[in-house]
Amino acid sequence: MGRSHFSMTNIDDLKKTVAEILEVEPAVLQPETNFYDLPNFDSVAILSLIVALDDLGIEVPQHKASEIRTFSDIMGFAGLK
Repeated sequence: MGRSHFSMTNIDDLKKTVAEILEVEPAVLQPETNFYDLPNFDSVAILSLIVALDDLGIEVPQHKASEIRTFSDIMGFAGLK
């Protein structure tokens, strides 16, 4: 996948980052959580997620950005699944 310095012990940090962007509690984010079901998820949130993930060293190729639907998808880019 992309470059990543995350490990299984850092999944909570990843959850916190994603939850902050999506304006939800981290506990809401389960692997199967569909972002399109969340009230604050839109195209701006996708861009914000991609920038935040890049800041964490997690690369999301531009052509894959539209495939982000669930927290599991983000876990995959981070090498956590």
